[in-house]
Amino acid sequence: MGAVSNLARPDRNATGLSFLNKEIGSKRLELLVELLPGTRRVAILFDRNAARYSLEASVAAARTLNLEAPVIEIGAVDEFEAAYAAASAGPVQAIDILASPFFNSNRARLVELAARHRLPAMYESDEPSYLSYAARAPPTSCCWSKKVPSGTGCLRINSGGGITASC
Repeated sequence: MGAVSNLARPDRNATGLSFLNKEIGSKRLELLVELLPGTRRVAILFDRNAARYSLEASVAAARTLNLEAPVIEIGAVDEFEAAYAAASAGPVQAIDILASPFFNSNRARLVELAARHRLPAMYESDEPSYLSYAARAPPTSCCWSKKVPSGTGCLRINSGGGITASC
């Protein structure tokens, strides 16, 4: 049992922050398909050391959206290159990178590989990346010159639900 019985309406005092991304997964895939018309095949990048609830929710959402969604499980940094090569050869049209502290700590490498393999990628936070959709976080720049090729462009979903292009 957790600290509270219901996160939406806690029945006692609780401190902390929850980023349970189970429900956000379907919205992220929905946005990816909307922003990339004709997308039918999206790889789901999953940290094999993370909880499976977000993977299960994303696979179910992909089915609802009639997407082919091969799952690529990664557990070590030295597996990144092979994962992106497999996705490119698949071929997939985009990648959805599920929430994971492991992926967040290796974000620069993931962004670099997505750019090199020319794969649009959806991330769970708005740190430097192409596209992200997550719980509201402090505003940051979505591009950074050494990791995202000049002129590539980025899209951000702002708090009002609008889309902002930059870079």
